[in-house]
Amino acid sequence: MAALLKIEGLRKHFGSVRAVDGVDLDVKEGELTAVIGPNGAGKTTLFHLVTGAIEPDAGRVYLDGQDITGWPPAAIVRAGLARTFQITSVFPDLTALENVLLPCLARRRETARLWGSYTRHPARAEALELLSRVGLADQAERPVGQMSHADQKLVEVAMALATQPRLLLLDEPAAGLAPGETERVIGTLREMVTAGGVTVVLIEHDMDIVFSMADRVVVLHQGRVLADGAPGDIRRNPAVKEVYLGGTFAGRA
Repeated sequence: MAALLKIEGLRKHFGSVRAVDGVDLDVKEGELTAVIGPNGAGKTTLFHLVTGAIEPDAGRVYLDGQDITGWPPAAIVRAGLARTFQITSVFPDLTALENVLLPCLARRRETARLWGSYTRHPARAEALELLSRVGLADQAERPVGQMSHADQKLVEVAMALATQPRLLLLDEPAAGLAPGETERVIGTLREMVTAGGVTVVLIEHDMDIVFSMADRVVVLHQGRVLADGAPGDIRRNPAVKEVYLGGTFAGRA
Protein backbone atom coordinates (compact mmCIF):
# COMPACT_ATOMS: atom_id res chain seq x y z
CA MET A 1 0.00 0.00 0.00
CA ALA A 2 1.38 3.42 -0.96
CA ALA A 3 2.06 5.87 1.86
CA LEU A 4 -0.53 8.56 2.51
CA LEU A 5 2.22 10.70 4.04
CA LYS A 6 5.81 10.35 2.89
CA ILE A 7 8.69 12.32 4.41
CA GLU A 8 12.12 12.15 2.78
CA GLY A 9 15.31 13.52 4.29
CA LEU A 10 13.56 16.34 6.14
CA ARG A 11 15.91 18.79 7.87
CA LYS A 12 15.48 21.97 9.88
CA HIS A 13 18.32 23.63 11.78
CA PHE A 14 18.06 26.65 14.05
CA GLY A 15 21.62 27.91 14.23
CA SER A 16 23.66 25.05 15.63
CA VAL A 17 20.55 23.17 16.81
CA ARG A 18 19.55 20.34 14.49
CA ALA A 19 15.86 20.23 15.40
CA VAL A 20 14.99 17.81 12.58
CA ASP A 21 18.01 16.10 11.12
CA GLY A 22 17.25 13.92 8.11
CA VAL A 23 13.91 12.32 9.00
CA ASP A 24 12.45 9.67 6.69
CA LEU A 25 8.94 8.48 7.49
CA ASP A 26 6.03 6.78 5.71
CA VAL A 27 2.50 6.73 7.12
CA LYS A 28 0.02 4.34 5.57
CA GLU A 29 -3.66 5.15 5.22
CA GLY A 30 -5.72 3.95 8.18
CA GLU A 31 -2.76 3.79 10.60
CA LEU A 32 -2.62 5.46 13.98
CA THR A 33 1.03 6.42 14.38
CA ALA A 34 2.42 7.83 17.62
CA VAL A 35 5.54 10.01 17.57
CA ILE A 36 7.36 10.00 20.90
CA GLY A 37 10.70 11.14 22.27
CA PRO A 38 12.35 13.30 24.92
CA ASN A 39 11.72 17.03 25.11
CA GLY A 40 13.66 18.69 22.31
CA ALA A 41 13.65 15.58 20.13
CA GLY A 42 12.08 17.49 17.21
CA LYS A 43 8.50 16.23 17.38
CA THR A 44 6.61 19.53 17.16
CA THR A 45 9.13 20.95 14.67
CA LEU A 46 8.40 17.92 12.48
CA PHE A 47 4.67 18.73 12.64
CA HIS A 48 5.41 22.38 11.80
CA LEU A 49 7.38 21.29 8.73
CA VAL A 50 4.73 18.86 7.51
CA THR A 51 1.90 21.38 7.91
CA GLY A 52 3.74 24.30 6.29
CA ALA A 53 4.12 26.41 9.43
CA ILE A 54 7.87 26.56 8.74
CA GLU A 55 9.90 25.68 5.66
CA PRO A 56 12.50 22.88 5.70
CA ASP A 57 16.16 23.45 4.99
CA ALA A 58 16.15 20.23 2.97
CA GLY A 59 13.95 17.24 2.22
CA ARG A 60 10.47 16.69 0.81
CA VAL A 61 6.96 16.07 2.13
CA TYR A 62 4.40 14.16 0.03
CA LEU A 63 0.68 13.80 0.73
CA ASP A 64 -0.90 10.98 -1.25
CA GLY A 65 1.92 11.21 -3.76
CA GLN A 66 1.72 14.99 -4.20
CA ASP A 67 4.73 17.09 -3.23
CA ILE A 68 3.45 19.65 -0.69
CA THR A 69 6.87 20.86 0.47
CA GLY A 70 6.81 24.59 1.11
CA TRP A 71 3.08 24.97 0.47
CA PRO A 72 1.28 27.54 2.64
CA PRO A 73 -0.70 25.99 5.52
CA ALA A 74 -4.11 26.83 4.01
CA ALA A 75 -3.25 25.00 0.80
CA ILE A 76 -2.08 21.97 2.79
CA VAL A 77 -5.37 21.93 4.70
CA ARG A 78 -7.28 22.02 1.42
CA ALA A 79 -5.15 19.10 0.19
CA GLY A 80 -6.45 17.00 3.10
CA LEU A 81 -4.12 17.47 6.08
CA ALA A 82 -5.24 19.09 9.35
CA ARG A 83 -3.77 19.40 12.83
CA THR A 84 -4.52 20.32 16.43
CA PHE A 85 -2.13 22.04 18.80
CA GLN A 86 -0.63 21.33 22.22
CA ILE A 87 -2.07 24.66 23.39
CA THR A 88 -5.73 24.53 22.42
CA SER A 89 -6.54 26.87 19.52
CA VAL A 90 -10.23 27.81 19.79
CA PHE A 91 -12.28 31.02 19.89
CA PRO A 92 -13.41 31.29 23.54
CA ASP A 93 -16.07 33.95 22.99
CA LEU A 94 -17.83 31.93 20.28
CA THR A 95 -20.07 28.95 20.97
CA ALA A 96 -18.94 25.41 20.24
CA LEU A 97 -21.24 25.42 17.21
CA GLU A 98 -19.78 28.68 15.89
CA ASN A 99 -16.22 27.40 16.37
CA VAL A 100 -16.96 24.35 14.24
CA LEU A 101 -19.02 26.34 11.75
CA LEU A 102 -16.01 28.51 10.91
CA PRO A 103 -13.99 25.74 9.22
CA CYS A 104 -17.17 24.24 7.72
CA LEU A 105 -17.95 27.57 6.06
CA ALA A 106 -14.31 28.28 5.23
CA ARG A 107 -14.14 25.01 3.29
CA ARG A 108 -17.08 26.32 1.26
CA ARG A 109 -15.46 29.79 1.04
CA GLU A 110 -18.52 31.24 2.80
CA THR A 111 -17.03 32.42 6.13
CA ALA A 112 -18.98 35.71 6.01
CA ARG A 113 -22.17 33.71 6.60
CA LEU A 114 -21.15 33.14 10.24
CA TRP A 115 -22.28 36.67 11.01
CA GLY A 116 -25.42 36.31 8.94
CA SER A 117 -28.15 33.70 8.95
CA TYR A 118 -27.00 30.10 8.90
CA THR A 119 -29.98 28.47 10.63
CA ARG A 120 -30.91 26.48 7.52
CA HIS A 121 -27.46 26.35 5.95
CA PRO A 122 -26.13 22.81 5.34
CA ALA A 123 -22.96 23.76 7.25
CA ARG A 124 -24.97 24.02 10.47
CA ALA A 125 -26.13 20.43 10.24
CA GLU A 126 -22.57 19.37 9.43
CA ALA A 127 -21.17 21.24 12.43
CA LEU A 128 -23.76 19.70 14.73
CA GLU A 129 -22.90 16.24 13.41
CA LEU A 130 -19.22 16.83 14.09
CA LEU A 131 -19.95 17.99 17.63
CA SER A 132 -22.02 14.85 18.09
CA ARG A 133 -19.10 12.79 16.79
CA VAL A 134 -16.90 14.11 19.62
CA GLY A 135 -19.67 13.85 22.23
CA LEU A 136 -20.55 17.55 22.51
CA ALA A 137 -23.90 17.86 20.75
CA ASP A 138 -25.54 18.96 23.99
CA GLN A 139 -23.08 21.85 24.39
CA ALA A 140 -23.40 23.30 20.90
CA GLU A 141 -24.69 26.69 22.11
CA ARG A 142 -22.26 27.05 25.00
CA PRO A 143 -19.41 29.57 24.70
CA VAL A 144 -16.18 27.60 24.45
CA GLY A 145 -14.52 29.79 27.08
CA GLN A 146 -17.00 28.39 29.62
CA MET A 147 -16.25 24.76 28.76
CA SER A 148 -13.79 22.43 30.47
CA HIS A 149 -10.29 22.05 29.07
CA ALA A 150 -11.19 18.52 27.90
CA ASP A 151 -14.24 19.79 26.03
CA GLN A 152 -12.19 22.57 24.44
CA LYS A 153 -9.75 19.92 23.18
CA LEU A 154 -12.66 18.02 21.62
CA VAL A 155 -14.05 21.20 20.03
CA GLU A 156 -10.64 21.69 18.41
CA VAL A 157 -10.73 18.11 17.11
CA ALA A 158 -14.20 18.75 15.64
CA MET A 159 -12.83 21.93 14.00
CA ALA A 160 -10.01 19.93 12.43
CA LEU A 161 -12.43 17.27 11.21
CA ALA A 162 -14.55 20.02 9.62
CA THR A 163 -11.83 20.49 7.01
CA GLN A 164 -12.51 16.88 5.92
CA PRO A 165 -8.91 15.74 6.33
CA ARG A 166 -7.54 12.43 5.15
CA LEU A 167 -4.67 12.88 7.61
CA LEU A 168 -5.01 14.43 11.07
CA LEU A 169 -2.00 15.41 13.20
CA LEU A 170 -2.69 15.67 16.94
CA ASP A 171 -0.10 17.47 19.06
CA GLU A 172 -0.40 16.13 22.62
CA PRO A 173 -4.19 15.73 22.77
CA ALA A 174 -4.02 14.82 26.49
CA ALA A 175 -1.76 17.74 27.53
CA GLY A 176 -3.01 19.50 30.67
CA LEU A 177 -5.89 17.11 31.28
CA ALA A 178 -6.78 15.49 34.59
CA PRO A 179 -6.82 11.65 34.59
CA GLY A 180 -10.61 11.45 34.21
CA GLU A 181 -10.56 14.00 31.40
CA THR A 182 -7.73 12.15 29.66
CA GLU A 183 -9.70 8.92 29.63
CA ARG A 184 -12.70 10.67 28.10
CA VAL A 185 -10.78 12.54 25.40
CA ILE A 186 -8.67 9.53 24.42
CA GLY A 187 -11.74 7.28 24.41
CA THR A 188 -13.42 9.68 21.99
CA LEU A 189 -10.35 9.77 19.76
CA ARG A 190 -10.09 5.98 19.81
CA GLU A 191 -13.73 5.69 18.69
CA MET A 192 -13.07 8.21 15.92
CA VAL A 193 -10.11 6.24 14.61
CA THR A 194 -11.96 2.93 14.86
CA ALA A 195 -14.83 4.39 12.83
CA GLY A 196 -12.34 5.05 10.04
CA GLY A 197 -12.14 7.73 7.39
CA VAL A 198 -9.12 9.54 8.83
CA THR A 199 -5.49 8.56 9.37
CA VAL A 200 -3.95 9.89 12.57
CA VAL A 201 -0.43 10.81 13.64
CA LEU A 202 -0.14 11.98 17.24
CA ILE A 203 2.55 13.34 19.51
CA GLU A 204 2.03 12.18 23.07
CA HIS A 205 4.07 11.94 26.28
CA ASP A 206 1.61 9.68 28.12
CA MET A 207 2.96 6.22 27.35
CA ASP A 208 -0.21 4.49 28.54
CA ILE A 209 -2.07 6.34 25.80
CA VAL A 210 0.60 5.62 23.22
CA PHE A 211 0.82 1.90 23.85
CA SER A 212 -2.95 1.44 24.15
CA MET A 213 -3.85 3.37 20.97
CA ALA A 214 -1.03 3.25 18.44
CA ASP A 215 -0.64 0.76 15.62
CA ARG A 216 2.93 1.98 15.25
CA VAL A 217 5.36 4.05 17.29
CA VAL A 218 8.12 6.29 15.91
CA VAL A 219 10.77 7.45 18.38
CA LEU A 220 12.67 10.67 17.70
CA HIS A 221 15.93 11.53 19.44
CA GLN A 222 18.05 14.59 18.69
CA GLY A 223 16.09 15.23 15.50
CA ARG A 224 16.51 11.73 14.09
CA VAL A 225 14.41 8.58 13.98
CA LEU A 226 15.83 6.32 16.68
CA ALA A 227 13.29 3.52 16.28
CA ASP A 228 10.14 2.75 14.28
CA GLY A 229 7.91 -0.25 14.83
CA ALA A 230 5.02 -1.96 16.59
CA PRO A 231 4.36 -0.85 20.19
CA GLY A 232 5.62 -4.12 21.66
CA ASP A 233 8.87 -3.88 19.74
CA ILE A 234 9.40 -0.28 20.86
CA ARG A 235 8.84 -1.23 24.52
CA ARG A 236 11.57 -3.85 24.27
CA ASN A 237 14.02 -1.76 22.25
CA PRO A 238 17.19 -1.25 24.37
CA ALA A 239 18.12 2.05 22.75
CA VAL A 240 14.62 3.48 23.35
CA LYS A 241 14.70 2.37 26.98
CA GLU A 242 18.04 4.06 27.45
CA VAL A 243 17.19 7.47 25.98
CA TYR A 244 13.49 7.77 26.80
CA LEU A 245 11.43 5.05 28.42
CA GLY A 246 13.94 4.12 31.12
CA GLY A 247 12.48 1.47 33.37
CA THR A 248 8.89 2.68 33.06
CA PHE A 249 7.76 -0.08 30.75
CA ALA A 250 10.50 -2.60 31.36
CA GLY A 251 8.10 -4.96 33.09
CA ARG A 252 5.24 -4.57 30.60
CA ALA A 253 6.77 -6.01 27.44
